[in-house]
Amino acid sequence: MRVLACETSGAACSAAWYDSAARPKLREMFAPMMRGHAEHLLGQLADLYRGQNPPDRLAVGIGPGSFTGVRVGIAAMRALALAWARPLCGVGSMAALAARCARTRPRPLMPFAVLLDAGRGRCYAQAFAPEGHALSAPARCNQAEVTRLLKRHKAQSALGDGAALFAKSLPCRSSPEAPHAADIAMLAASAPAAACRTPAEPLYLQPYRVQAKLPPLHAR
Repeated sequence: MRVLACETSGAACSAAWYDSAARPKLREMFAPMMRGHAEHLLGQLADLYRGQNPPDRLAVGIGPGSFTGVRVGIAAMRALALAWARPLCGVGSMAALAARCARTRPRPLMPFAVLLDAGRGRCYAQAFAPEGHALSAPARCNQAEVTRLLKRHKAQSALGDGAALFAKSLPCRSSPEAPHAADIAMLAASAPAAACRTPAEPLYLQPYRVQAKLPPLHAR
């Protein structure tokens, strides 16, 4: 399975190439940034794809996160999906960060939460089991709501750039990390085919003034 993926929902721009039959299986380009995802992403994708056969699937982080960042990634991957007539798999950015935590942290691991900065003193929050399975739906929360979420699911740690917002008041350890395209690619590679048949849509958890829907993706 060959997957080309990107993640642009937060304070970084990353792209990844995953090939389960190659050595190494995974290559990623990751650049921290608050703005400029559109200008940076295409260069990353071109560098990773150069010399490769077309991917079997494309994948993109659908957020929640920056409205502009999420749409940059989805628009880019929709264009490639049309050009190559390949399926596009949308992966939640919080689920991708949770998968990274479950894969890389020492075990035994207790329940944890992913907190991503949502602006204006709030964050996107979701609780996960040690293996990375979701224990709650993603939600936009204030500090009090985050604390209740952590206590309800007995989360022992929190990760994501939103964790830094409430680090002093959290009832657990915090670690400011960002979603990576590498995790988007690996989750997409193992996803059932049905998960790639529905057009990838942005995951928005707050109102947006323009809120224009992206046009549907039609296979050739």
